[in-house]
Amino acid sequence: MKLAALAGAKRVALVVFAFVISPILLASCGGGGGTTVVEETTVVEETTLESTEEEGAQNGEGMVPPTPTPVAVEVKCGIGALGVLNCANEADTPYYCSGSSSAVGSLYGCTDPLGDRYDCEVVTSRMGGFTLSCTKLL
Repeated sequence: MKLAALAGAKRVALVVFAFVISPILLASCGGGGGTTVVEETTVVEETTLESTEEEGAQNGEGMVPPTPTPVAVEVKCGIGALGVLNCANEADTPYYCSGSSSAVGSLYGCTDPLGDRYDCEVVTSRMGGFTLSCTKLL
């Protein structure tokens, strides 16, 4: 019996030791006795339309190519020998034009020396020639 009493006394001593030591261990680990405060920080990034467009432009996103503006030129044509048209712009650059009539509003197609093509319309008619208003085809 003495053994059973001794074993019981050890158990009691262990339980008492556990109750005494547990708060000390918890306090040293930060788990008890105090209040743990967790701070949350929220970062708000201010975004403007301009900065978004700049970022998109840098990434190649959302880029819309500029709409090309039609190139307009005025071409004066004279009717030469055998009905051949001699056409040039104000800088005397030759234009090669063809059409069916020299009446106001009639349509012509012209090409400049670089091979650029133009849709043209007669805007004025005069003795021996006419003036075309031409728009470069894109």
